[in-house]
Amino acid sequence: MTDDELDRLVRAADPYRPGVLTRLEGAEQDLLEEIVRVRRVRFGRTAAILSAAAAITAVLAVPAVLTTHRSDTPVQAVASPAFDLKSKTKLLDTGTTTVLLLLRASGWKVTSVYGFTGLDGTIEFAKGDLSLDISWNAAEYYPSFYDDRLEVSPPAPGKVDGWAGDVFTYSDSDWELMLRPRGDVFAMLRTSGPWQRAEFDAVLAGLSRVTPSKFVAAMPPEVVTPDTVAEAASGVLTGVPLPPGVSASTLDIGGINDSYHFAANVIGRVGCGWLDEWTQAKKLGDAPAAARVVSVLGGSRQWPALTRMASAGDFPQVFWEKADRLADGEPPGDYRREFSCS
Repeated sequence: MTDDELDRLVRAADPYRPGVLTRLEGAEQDLLEEIVRVRRVRFGRTAAILSAAAAITAVLAVPAVLTTHRSDTPVQAVASPAFDLKSKTKLLDTGTTTVLLLLRASGWKVTSVYGFTGLDGTIEFAKGDLSLDISWNAAEYYPSFYDDRLEVSPPAPGKVDGWAGDVFTYSDSDWELMLRPRGDVFAMLRTSGPWQRAEFDAVLAGLSRVTPSKFVAAMPPEVVTPDTVAEAASGVLTGVPLPPGVSASTLDIGGINDSYHFAANVIGRVGCGWLDEWTQAKKLGDAPAAARVVSVLGGSRQWPALTRMASAGDFPQVFWEKADRLADGEPPGDYRREFSCS
């Protein structure tokens, strides 16, 4: 299971279904809480309350992402030079099966995007208090998602640019359109904010299916695409002490990520490297080497990338918690899972 698939595991546990906010029991609850904690670390966002029935389905069967928000300033989508995507990512190399969606309606802006390293990815568009989250998942999970949504409401027909699906109603201001599988993927479009149904229908009519190259070209300049990874990583790593084996040129971070998610990926790799050094030093009884890691991570509150991220999400606090644990003489916990160390 990929990192993005684990992220989607949590989103299937829908937080808005009425009447099912009971607590899970025993190992199932522990597993759910661990997944929520890991996703909060990875992407630095605040977890929503998960419904018990959907959570069990998600934890044991299907991938999904957590419905969360980050206080980014929206950025207007602009064109950037095209480049050869080849087959770095499957969603970005879908051939003749066009599944990527863009919203070009006036006033709508890209506020978040991440993933697209396989058959999953997420993009959020916003206009004022309204936002629309579009997520893609592997087609094999469609039946589980669909069965889960049948507990929300009866399905109603819907479509985007000729791609048919079903609309599920959560409330009189909250809808989700689940598009049926095309090739290897399906997509879900979920509202957030004080929507009116007429607005939702108008936005659906304004969405269009586009090729991978057009999708990438429409990303705002702040978004890191496969051709800008090295340059963007150099900026994130400015003022950051690097562990052995980590540099901007060695980081292979695929897909499409907004600046926050990309920085979390990069700094997560740095954290993995230093904590691996600490773990090895402790095993060897090398006190000076372990002390050096404690000192380096102790200075992470001054790392420019983390200070920039602190007002936007939780990732810096989680990273600093690891540093504090080392300073207090405690082990860092399961950092390799939390930071998705390779």
